[in-house]
Amino acid sequence: MLIEGLRHVCRPSALTACVLGLLVLAGGPARADLPDDGISPVRGSVPDFAAHARFETSVVVSLVATGRRPAAAQLPSIDFDDDEGASDDPVGDAPSSAPPANVTQRSLASGIVIDPEGLILTSAHAVAGLDAITVSLSDRREFAARLVGLDVVSDVALLKVDAHALTSARIGNPSRLALGDWVAAVGTPFGLERTLTAGIVSALPRYFPGLGGLPLIQTDVAINRGSSGGPLFNLRGEVVGMNALMFSDTGAYAGVSFALPIDVALQIAAQLRERGRVVRARLGARFQDLTPDLAASFGRRGAAGALITRVEPGSGAQAAGLRSGDILLGLDTRDDMDAAGVQREIARRHPGERLALNVWRDGRVEHIVAATDEVPPDTLEISRQSRREPTLARLGLQLKELDGAERRALGADALRVTTAKGAAERAGIRLGDMILAVNEVPVARVAEFDAALSRRGADRAPALLVQRGRVRSYLLVRPAQPD
Repeated sequence: MLIEGLRHVCRPSALTACVLGLLVLAGGPARADLPDDGISPVRGSVPDFAAHARFETSVVVSLVATGRRPAAAQLPSIDFDDDEGASDDPVGDAPSSAPPANVTQRSLASGIVIDPEGLILTSAHAVAGLDAITVSLSDRREFAARLVGLDVVSDVALLKVDAHALTSARIGNPSRLALGDWVAAVGTPFGLERTLTAGIVSALPRYFPGLGGLPLIQTDVAINRGSSGGPLFNLRGEVVGMNALMFSDTGAYAGVSFALPIDVALQIAAQLRERGRVVRARLGARFQDLTPDLAASFGRRGAAGALITRVEPGSGAQAAGLRSGDILLGLDTRDDMDAAGVQREIARRHPGERLALNVWRDGRVEHIVAATDEVPPDTLEISRQSRREPTLARLGLQLKELDGAERRALGADALRVTTAKGAAERAGIRLGDMILAVNEVPVARVAEFDAALSRRGADRAPALLVQRGRVRSYLLVRPAQPD
């Protein structure tokens, strides 16, 4: 079949050469005339993604977050440069344009088990401001998750579930990644659990404005909505990154995706665990990279330096007299830094620390001392406990009994859902669904539904038999637990 398929892409006269070429690409013996430098572009075997797949999928969780996200909890988008030629689109369940505030939302994402006692990394944009988070493990167990804290800048959130002896991720060293290395992602794109995709590292590191100098791993691994927060693995089955975002004009994967190095994500998680937030220093200035043409326009040779584009009022940069058009060449004794390097160095400092800056202004270098201050804490309403779910009868359902014509059309007795909130909404029940039974008990009247619930007691979550269109399935509805 392979040979027949090749006839469509290879000329018959060149078929043998084409097959040999594919065998080489698939990992055949290296050519004898390649330089003997210990590094060969042709390796002895194809990447073995199956070797660690079972373990890799066991450390990945799927999560669903629901609630009415307030306007204050809308995460800001990354401020990509206009000349990047692409738009940013965080992967998750949120559309590319922010949804209206205070409208019920349901967000899908993935996560990484980083501690056997139930600590999980995921993306902040998937859970920020939402009331309830449900985590599904690889063994199908489900837990209500508590949000320990989140960080807007890095888009990292730390969750805690009441589970023990979980399989946790093996952590790799992102600094060992190289351009062209094979990597794989596991996540829940479009709600499809434990999906594995693979590709290569296509750029390393990649920096963007607004990320405070955080490095990203650029790959061509396919990630889509619901993949956000999932792990990026190397060929040893070690986590080297957390999938963060993708470039897309359509909202679907377009060949370019990004992951936050796992060591950076774990450093952020440690601060979230310790104090519930991340403390960062800031100078209060925005930068862009200097090009040779821009440097010449400002009377400087070369392209080293970070061009200041904006100074924030009340910041240390303003107090030190920095202004738009200044070129920050570096800190301390350095005069060869770029914008990303400047941001990284500032981010490593502590709030209140004084920085010695080398600044190009009016054709000469000036030495300016500026004090950092703390990046304001996130003002998002992130605590599930701070927004208690109202007590709703019938698991948050309002139900309507069917008349005779409706029962005949459906071919069954059932109750129609007219409102789904709280626990029912989190379980995935929607307006218009039909409820046929509570566990094994058929229900055609609201009184029968109430009686079936009361017989089960408060310690057993009911499974409702739901019909949507022609599909029937049981959905487990877990009432909210008191804090």
